[in-house]
Amino acid sequence: MDRHHVLFNRREWESRPQYKELRSNAGLIIPIDRDVHNELHRSVSQVPVLGFYAIMAVQKEFYRGRTHLDTVDNLLYALEKTSEHSRLSEIDRGLASLALQAVEIQKPFIVEGYIEDAA
Repeated sequence: MDRHHVLFNRREWESRPQYKELRSNAGLIIPIDRDVHNELHRSVSQVPVLGFYAIMAVQKEFYRGRTHLDTVDNLLYALEKTSEHSRLSEIDRGLASLALQAVEIQKPFIVEGYIEDAA
């Protein structure tokens, strides 16, 4: 069993306190089958780091759900709202959209490999 951080790569997502806080949310660290985890990382090379104002917008919308899968869905919702936020720059919205896509691609792997008893 592995523990998958939905927001990766570590170096980028731990470069500022705001990023690290979101990456370290227990609901976004998924207990997952090792083989599925390896396949996920072959399919998704990274989740792009957001701009400062975009990360603040995500944090405003994001909350931890009852389960890991609920929390991933909440992150997707927060990223979608941020990608449509009219007061953010086009670049910030674009990065949020790319991050949204990267998390969406991960979701089927997370669902397949999720190990509930370890949660």
